[in-house]
Amino acid sequence: MYCRFCYYDLNGLQSPRCPECGTGFGFDDVDSFLSEKPGAFRRAVYRLRRKRVPLIVVLAILLTISYACAYDILPAFGNAAHPRALATRNIKDFMTGCLLHKYKHPEHSEVNAEASKHLIAPNYSPWTQPSRARWRATTIYFFRYGPFYVVPTVACLLMTAALVRRRVRRVVLIPAALLLAILLGSISPRGVAARLFRGNHVYLDDIVLVQGITLGGAVAGQTIAAYDIQSFRRPGPRLIAFADGHAQWLWDERAEPLFQAQGIPYPEVTD
Repeated sequence: MYCRFCYYDLNGLQSPRCPECGTGFGFDDVDSFLSEKPGAFRRAVYRLRRKRVPLIVVLAILLTISYACAYDILPAFGNAAHPRALATRNIKDFMTGCLLHKYKHPEHSEVNAEASKHLIAPNYSPWTQPSRARWRATTIYFFRYGPFYVVPTVACLLMTAALVRRRVRRVVLIPAALLLAILLGSISPRGVAARLFRGNHVYLDDIVLVQGITLGGAVAGQTIAAYDIQSFRRPGPRLIAFADGHAQWLWDERAEPLFQAQGIPYPEVTD
């Protein structure tokens, strides 16, 4: 008979408690003690268990350092759900729909809001509220960058579980198992977000289309096809979509000449 925690020889004891570590056992309960002498590996684990308090402190320090490194390397969460990031995604998704319509129907090459909305409709709704879009962006960020925090946390929990008693071990393993479930969502962050929050980031009432613009062409990268009116309601850069499908943030001194070259009235900035 050997103690399950410290592997002390329990043969000949009168009391059902290990004198070395205080772990209780039952003389008639074969699951409460080891029937064979543990090997070298188990004895090495016990030597670590005897120093579990300083080791757990070291693990906590290493985990804190890994969090700090991840926080310093990864993009800030505020940027993922920032209105500028959402607005950029809005107009890019919309222009993607316009370009898809052009390639499916070459005879209809002009910017067509209804066609873009129709292409997006099977998977998205063009009237999603901004709050839902922010939740969706938050979910994508959480599952995309969560493993950088989850993996070291689970590793530390598993190492801690090897150092503590059997009863405490279960408490440690439960959060480790829950955290591992997050990694499943990390396989496809956008897919998870699409299932949780139906709808698209495109708010068509915020996008102003320039009529008569043909997508593509030699100067498509300089031809304004649409712009986000929200970006003109406060001082700062303006979000503009071009006829080749890309979107760009430009300050007034660069954006205004493009509008003038196409004869488009420049929107007034209101703060």
